[in-house]
Amino acid sequence: ELQAQIKKRRIAPVYFLSGEDEYSREEAVSCIVDAVVDPSDQAFSLDLLNGESTDASTVLTLSATVPMLTEKRVVVVRSFQRLPQKDRESVISYAENPSKTTCLILTTPKVDLKTKLYARLNAAAESVVFYPLNPDRDSGRILAWLRRRAEGKNKRLSGNAADSLMEHIGGDLGDLAREMEKL
Repeated sequence: ELQAQIKKRRIAPVYFLSGEDEYSREEAVSCIVDAVVDPSDQAFSLDLLNGESTDASTVLTLSATVPMLTEKRVVVVRSFQRLPQKDRESVISYAENPSKTTCLILTTPKVDLKTKLYARLNAAAESVVFYPLNPDRDSGRILAWLRRRAEGKNKRLSGNAADSLMEHIGGDLGDLAREMEKL
């Protein structure tokens, strides 16, 4: 659904991307950034932050800054859960009434979406959870992902080759992508 929205250029003002599948989370961040900001304008309209080394004031200031050369600016905050509680609350308050000229992307690994804080964020933002894939349970999805990945590189991947990759590597999409690049 997220990819379909991005292709249609229906970009939300705030995204909350969580879950243990780091590869898919980062791939989603890249897709959103590519859809919003031209690579030649990224120096002016893209800010990459980390929750360990920033604060709410910085996030909110950048989110309120008018974009240069583009319709929207993008502010990415990785490891959002590392911000102090009070700072997370301030950013979530912003998410409930965001700027129309900014796309704020907040990423975090697994969090409890039932807590009051994350429930507010989940309601205010376009929220996507990236669950890790399990080869025993999700083999069909992993095989389909491998084939799409190969087709994206103008290559073909036989069913036996895809099965063998999944059997030897497992279900981690990042590991599978790296092995596909080697092939």
